[in-house]
Amino acid sequence: MDRHRIRYMFEHRLLPQWFFEEKESFVAPILKDKGILFEVLDQIFRKENVDNPYSPEQFNSEAAKLTEEVLMVKITLRST
Repeated sequence: MDRHRIRYMFEHRLLPQWFFEEKESFVAPILKDKGILFEVLDQIFRKENVDNPYSPEQFNSEAAKLTEEVLMVKITLRST
């Protein structure tokens, strides 16, 4: 798998699955420590034996309470 497929899988498969299955145990840790997202992605790169072009500083996560029932979580990963 190349780095583009790894990133696609991370963004479009792993993160949504993790969010929908875990909800609060997904949101709270990534808002507290953005390095968690880097560590997960880095493990995938190592498993696939591909150099990781990303650094922890390229990740950001933030939350905004839209209504009493709705919390928006925004995760960004700047391009290399």
